[in-house]
Amino acid sequence: GIPPPRLFPAIPPRGSAGNLAHEYISVRLMGETREEIQRLVHGLTLTFFRQGEHDTPMSYAAPNLSREVPVCFVFAVAFFFISWGFRLAIVGPLVSRAISISDTKLQKLAQSGSEVLIYGTFTCVGVPVVMSQPWVWPSVQWWQADGHEVMGADLRCYYIAYMGRYVQAFVSVLLEHKRKDFTEMLLHHFVTVVVIFLSYTYGYSRVGAITMLLLDPADVPLHLAKICKYIAEASGKQCWQTLADRFFEAFAMVFFVTRLLIFGYVVGSCSVEGPPNVRQHRVIGWTGWTCLGLMNMLLLLQCYWFYLIMQIAVKCSF
Repeated sequence: GIPPPRLFPAIPPRGSAGNLAHEYISVRLMGETREEIQRLVHGLTLTFFRQGEHDTPMSYAAPNLSREVPVCFVFAVAFFFISWGFRLAIVGPLVSRAISISDTKLQKLAQSGSEVLIYGTFTCVGVPVVMSQPWVWPSVQWWQADGHEVMGADLRCYYIAYMGRYVQAFVSVLLEHKRKDFTEMLLHHFVTVVVIFLSYTYGYSRVGAITMLLLDPADVPLHLAKICKYIAEASGKQCWQTLADRFFEAFAMVFFVTRLLIFGYVVGSCSVEGPPNVRQHRVIGWTGWTCLGLMNMLLLLQCYWFYLIMQIAVKCSF
C-alpha cells in the first residue's frame, strides 16, 4: 500500500547528504570565525606596534552581526577561562603558599588580581587604538557622518573584545563572592553590554569607543589597593596597608578625572552636540535615545560610586 505522508522530514542517517551539509556549515562557520579573529588581531597588532604604514594594510569593514557574534562568543569564553584560570591556578596557589589567609579573603584577592590583569591589559591596548583614530578630537567629530559606520580592524577588535569581556564579567559577578554593591555592579555590566552593542550596531561607535576607554583605568589602582589591603590584614605588616592607602588615593583621583569629569563631558556631548549633528544625516531613532538614556544611567552610577569613595575616604581620615 501507499505509505502515509510524513508530517516532519526524516532525520538523515549519519553520513547522508543532510548530515554532511550540517558538518560543512559548522566547519565553514568555524573557519570564518577563525579568519575573522586573525584579521582583527592583525589589525590590532599593526596599531599597537605602529607598523601600519609599512606592513600589510589594515582591513576596514562595517559591522556584520552574523560574522561578529561568534567572534564575541569566542572572546567571552576565552576571557572567562583567562580570568578564572589566573585566579585559581596562579594567584590562589602563590598567595596561599606565601601567607596564611582565609579562604574568603583569598578568593577576593585572587579576583582582584585577575581584574588588574584584564583592566590593565585593556587600558594598555585601548589607549593606542582609540587615541590613534583621526576623529578622537574635537568631540564634534564623534557625530559627523564621514564613513562613521566603517571601522578599522584594530577598533573593531577592541570593540568586540570589550563586549566579550563584559559578557563574561556579567556571568562572573553571579559566580563570585557577593559584594555590597552586587546589584549596582550587575546593573553596570548589563547597561555597558547594551550600550556597546547598540553603539556598535547602529553607528555610534566613536563615542562608544571613547566611553569604553574611560571606564577601565581607575579599576587598576582600585584592585591593587584591595590586594595590598588583604595582604596587610593577613600578614599584619603596616607597609602593605600604607601601600594600599596610596593606591586608593590614586584610584580616587583617576576615578574623579576619567569617570566624572571626562565621562561627564562625553555624556554632555551626547546631549548637546549629538542630536543636532546626527539629524543632519539620519533620524536619531529609538536606538539613539536609548543610548543617551543608558549613558546618563552610567553617569549616575559613577556619581553613586564616587559618593561611596568619599565616604570611605572620610571614614579613614578620622
